[in-house]
Amino acid sequence: MNIYRFKKYYGACGDDLARSLVFDFNYKISKRTFDKMLSAESAEDVLEIFRSETFYGRELGDIDEEYIDQVVNRLSYKRVRHLMRFSTDPTVAVFSYLLLSGIERRDIVTIIEGVRYRVSPDQIASMITIA
Repeated sequence: MNIYRFKKYYGACGDDLARSLVFDFNYKISKRTFDKMLSAESAEDVLEIFRSETFYGRELGDIDEEYIDQVVNRLSYKRVRHLMRFSTDPTVAVFSYLLLSGIERRDIVTIIEGVRYRVSPDQIASMITIA
């Protein structure tokens, strides 16, 4: 998400700038793919690399560029839901529950604000994580 934002909104083109602003944590994304995303020419190229070469991109399928934050939220939701269902560690289960409740709370706020500001139901549905 950070690489996409730097490319799309700030026009970041130097690897040094992007590397200094991106966390050094790349779980299930290889160093080669990470470097490829950093050196991509545009934000669209970053998404294409993400779709084709990462575990997360293949799991999600189509990505709507307008709501890139939702991509990250949906990935988190799927992973945490899986951990809550299959973990044998009580700490992981409780932490997963807390993360899921936070996601649900954000979705409720999104729905309430969408209704308040008369946003169409289809657009509200596209902005919530749990669909």
